[in-house]
Amino acid sequence: MRTTIRGMFAALLMALTTSASAATFSYALSVTAAQLFTVTFIFTPSPGLQGLTSYAFSSSVTLNDLSVPPDGVEASVFELPEFIRLSAGDSFATLVPFEDLGGSAPLTGPGTFDFNASGTLDCSAFAGGCSLITIALSFALTPGDQFLSSGTLILEPVAVPEPAAPVLFALAAALMAVSRRFPLRAERAVRA
Repeated sequence: MRTTIRGMFAALLMALTTSASAATFSYALSVTAAQLFTVTFIFTPSPGLQGLTSYAFSSSVTLNDLSVPPDGVEASVFELPEFIRLSAGDSFATLVPFEDLGGSAPLTGPGTFDFNASGTLDCSAFAGGCSLITIALSFALTPGDQFLSSGTLILEPVAVPEPAAPVLFALAAALMAVSRRFPLRAERAVRA
């Protein structure tokens, strides 16, 4: 019996350590000589993400002064509260922003600016899970200059133990303790 209980405990540990795979989305954007610009990248993970999902987003923006003679370059926020908006939902009607980043102050250059964000997204708030993810960029650029951006969004399901898992761990530990404290009768006969 002791071997069976230990085997069941080991099987329970192996079942709880399995993990789901991450979804990675990347984008690249190059805009030259546009004054007002908004672009939205749309990702549709299949199947849609369910439950709690952690996210990590990293993005880089480079401003190049293409004017002759150089007169500086500036990008300012346009149509969004900040330069970049991450949103999720199960349709365009349910799309909800979950992260705004980049700030609202103008970026002046030339130069490169990095933006990073991470956190947890609750995909159970949508009937179809998070089956629609968007990355929107919106900015006003000084005439004749260049805006380059690239970014990566990594989404990974958060491992949430089932409510019964702690109870099963406690039960397995108690059964192991009892089996050591009170050995089987056959074992007692052999010892005598």
